[in-house]
Amino acid sequence: MSPELARLVRFYETLEPGSLATALPSVYADNAGFMDPFNSVVGREAIRAVFAHMFRSLESPRFEVIDTWQTGDTAVIRWTFDFRFRGRPGDVTVEGMSRVVFDREGRVREHVDYWDASSQFYTRLPFVGWIMRLLMRLVAGRN
Repeated sequence: MSPELARLVRFYETLEPGSLATALPSVYADNAGFMDPFNSVVGREAIRAVFAHMFRSLESPRFEVIDTWQTGDTAVIRWTFDFRFRGRPGDVTVEGMSRVVFDREGRVREHVDYWDASSQFYTRLPFVGWIMRLLMRLVAGRN
């Protein structure tokens, strides 16, 4: 594993509110882009705001890196994300992958998360969840 990928993995697996301000600059470039099913932002401060919102909105969020692949400046990270919705019982685990591109200094300049928000997130929300489950049943292939 390259030093820049190892640094990124360590950042995610030890991520906590207090580490955002100090660790983020060593991992993400000033003008880095970040996109996931809910966000599309540019700039390290905007990325910091996404993570800060995550910590305010969820209880005990934690990433675990399962596997990594890297070719040149591009890496793919397979991960799980565990959390609880604030004020709601039950743990949630989301499985996903990230594609990251590193700059010449070894910092992330592009980060795109891929995961299924409909089955892994929306179906667990009050009210919206039963609608999503109904829609998924209606469009599912039948034998």
